Amino acid sequence: MKTLCENGHTISTADKLVFEHYSLETSKEWSTGALNGLITKAVKTIYNDYIEEYKTNNTSIPATIEGIITGILSLETFKPYNKPSPEKEIPERTISCTEEVWSGGFEIEDYEYSALTSFYADPEQALYDLMDNKISKRRTAFIKESTPILLADSTVTTIPTIQDDFISQFVLRVDYKNAVELKAEQEAH
Repeated sequence: MKTLCENGHTISTADKLVFEHYSLETSKEWSTGALNGLITKAVKTIYNDYIEEYKTNNTSIPATIEGIITGILSLETFKPYNKPSPEKEIPERTISCTEEVWSGGFEIEDYEYSALTSFYADPEQALYDLMDNKISKRRTAFIKESTPILLADSTVTTIPTIQDDFISQFVLRVDYKNAVELKAEQEAH
């Protein structure tokens, strides 16, 4: 087993709030799913691109994906892909990142780690960037969806222009509910 992202990752309180606004899963659960997606893409691409060559060079091959990927990665003709991280959208943060998303990283199989490091130029950065992209998109959607509510509320006299302040103020509303609270309310009816 290998550890990926062992230094952990933090997000701001506002990031956590917008994440929870749209998601029934925790940011750690989402990150685990994103990591599994990165692993699957790396393993499938390496397998599809090299399996025929691997079979041609061997009279028999292992009956496990772990064995096949390990064998493919040891081919003299195998060339690392060095795929860059997705283009990063940086959330507009004004408060520090203190909310732990994952600590200690993720334990993954050795062959998964080898596939990731052979496919991505920096698999850890790819996961960090995916998280920031998700948060940035959710911040934008949250503000777009919430602004009309504030504009229609006659008790609101000012609307913060700084994203973190906007988010922090909006979630204090008595009528505010995040995804988990909305689902619980719907299930109760």
